[in-house]
Amino acid sequence: MISKPKILLLLPPAFLYPMGSAYVATTLKNAGYDFDIYGFFYDNRAWLKKNIVNAENNIEHEGSFTHKISSLSSHEFLFELIAKENYNYILVGGLIGFFRWFYQILPQIKGYNPACKIIMGGGITKDLPENVIFEKLHVDYILKGEAETNLVALLTLLEQNDSNTNTNEMGTIPGLCWKDRSSAIKKNPTLRFDLDKDDILPAWDAFNIKEYITLSDTLFRFNKTFFPILAGRGCPNVCAFCSPSIGRFTPRSVDSVLSEMKHWVQKYDFDFFFIYSEVAFNDEEYTQKFCKKYKKEIAKPWVGQLRTDVQFSLETYKLMKESGCMFISLGFESANDRILKVMKKNTSFSDHVRNMTLAKEAEINIFGNFMFGHATETAEEIRETFGFLNKYDLIYGPSNGLATIITYPGTGYYRNAEKNGLINDPFKFLLTYSLKAGISPVNLREKDDATRLNISALSNDEFYNVVCTENIKHRRLYSKRHAAVEIERDFELGSNAGFTFKGKCPSCGEVVKFDQKTYINPLNILKICDTCFYTVNLDIYQFPETGAYLTQLQNKIENSQKIVVYGSWIMDLIFCGPLSIPYENIIAWIDPDNSEVSDYKYIYHMPQMSRKELQECEYDTIITLKPRALSTPQRMEADDLNSQCQVIHLFPDILNEEILKKLIGKKIATIGMSEAVEKVYRLLEAANITNTVEHFSKIADVCNDNSKYDYIILDTLEHDIDRQKFAQNSLYQINEILHVDFLYDGGFYTGC
Repeated sequence: MISKPKILLLLPPAFLYPMGSAYVATTLKNAGYDFDIYGFFYDNRAWLKKNIVNAENNIEHEGSFTHKISSLSSHEFLFELIAKENYNYILVGGLIGFFRWFYQILPQIKGYNPACKIIMGGGITKDLPENVIFEKLHVDYILKGEAETNLVALLTLLEQNDSNTNTNEMGTIPGLCWKDRSSAIKKNPTLRFDLDKDDILPAWDAFNIKEYITLSDTLFRFNKTFFPILAGRGCPNVCAFCSPSIGRFTPRSVDSVLSEMKHWVQKYDFDFFFIYSEVAFNDEEYTQKFCKKYKKEIAKPWVGQLRTDVQFSLETYKLMKESGCMFISLGFESANDRILKVMKKNTSFSDHVRNMTLAKEAEINIFGNFMFGHATETAEEIRETFGFLNKYDLIYGPSNGLATIITYPGTGYYRNAEKNGLINDPFKFLLTYSLKAGISPVNLREKDDATRLNISALSNDEFYNVVCTENIKHRRLYSKRHAAVEIERDFELGSNAGFTFKGKCPSCGEVVKFDQKTYINPLNILKICDTCFYTVNLDIYQFPETGAYLTQLQNKIENSQKIVVYGSWIMDLIFCGPLSIPYENIIAWIDPDNSEVSDYKYIYHMPQMSRKELQECEYDTIITLKPRALSTPQRMEADDLNSQCQVIHLFPDILNEEILKKLIGKKIATIGMSEAVEKVYRLLEAANITNTVEHFSKIADVCNDNSKYDYIILDTLEHDIDRQKFAQNSLYQINEILHVDFLYDGGFYTGC
């Protein structure tokens, strides 16, 4: 009896569903191949499932687990697994943005298992030259197109004769690229898979699917989980900024889509369906048929993506709403007709307005996608698009909807950039790619790396100043329009300490509960209204004391001419917070964890500055998140700072009264000698509750004390915490949960 090959399906880091890999798993299962899956989550976890086909009912079995890793570049377990299991084939694939991850992993695999064959599929194989994949990633075979058309054929041929000399047989496999005996690269044309002929389901049962469901709320930030479904494959257009996955859009039958949806509804618990196709629907008759049947057969909300040139009537949009459509994502990209032609979008401004107007009349919320930095785009054209955004009420999450152009290989923009001499070293350029998009700040290793290559008509400074300035103004307007009204809050101490909020939806007036426990922070917290699906923003600055603090900060900032930002994460607050910060006046940022400049030298065009450079720099303002930002061992000392500068803390000191009410009658230990702990002690004293407070200079003193305390208030600089010693306390380290720095309004640890 011939033994079957050992196969590993290797997934790059992702927090969303690996849809393509799920169909690869289906292809393997249907052909009777047993295989293991090893994948990475973005939160520094990895997971393994073994013996997929042979696992009875796919229950957890020996060798399957999820484990923590030190970082996404930590691959020791993977290499040990490859060496131990002695796999015959390792299947990998993904988008071009994973190139750097593949480059770190794949060339090392042969050192642990020299005989294994690496087979690569996915969008990366379409966008990169074959010689780059073979030479830089040490791949043995490339499969382009859909796995259903070629994977089993290749595995079968390799098992019959593990040689690449049989060019005739290799030449029959659609989408296969390989090297012959002379190392010449051979490649075959692809073949589209007939979606109507074979009705297949993605093999989600083979994956750590419950974790993917849990993590799915990170896409829209609505505290709602979704499940993906493909209504078809491909895209009806080829835009200059994009490289469609497999070609033109081909839909599945309505009955096939609904049958799969019913299957997942019965099997898993989630809140709504996300139609994952590059376009959800492209035909009005199909859309109406889907909506009528979905309303009868599926009892869940859904969302999907549309182009703005679809010729849908008001009746169709109303059917979408009645069937449970929460919102639709429309690919506007720009509001300027010239730029729409430049990007070869084949849509127009009038298309945008028509479909948006009809959708709104049907009471469907619209999630708008916009991109900035198109080829030859001017400042006025960028402002025109932001004007469109400001005029119409379009919804999006904090890291979705708005993006700057990324010049991916395989796109028209990349080819033009290369032709115009903007890309001198394509391989070095590849290594700078990131999957991060959006106008949310991105740390860059080099000023002109691939993630933010500027192909507009503007200089870097001009481009980022106009985009970021307009974005800040837009986000302030957006947060006001979508802010929950009549908001109320409650605060709890304990192991799940934090605020809970509720308020009324500004669209329908129903109560929206922000039921996650969250630290107080000036980032807008979003929640989708369960009644009308409107995106509701929780703005803590609506409270009187925080509103007063906001006014105070705004007055200070208006007088700032040269601003230094302390910590790259502060930029999120500048973009998403309610303050109007003059972006063009920000001259640099500082990494709080490094005294020197770290690997990431830029946020957009903004340089990172070392502590030494700060001492030699002229500036009048430092913006920081909270005093704790300076409580690391490398915190800035007084000598680092310009004595004439003003220091602006974005966090207000608002927790005192609410926390103190919770502490009355409780037994409390304060530890440490910092200003923070001393301020807390003074607050407790002012509230006449010091009779239950004991102060210790060291954690060890509390550990040696037999007394039990309800709460421990800890200095941020203390690190030698024995968590087990405090396990019986309802809150063993208030600093981790409440951040003691919130409780005092002291300066910059230096008195500035």
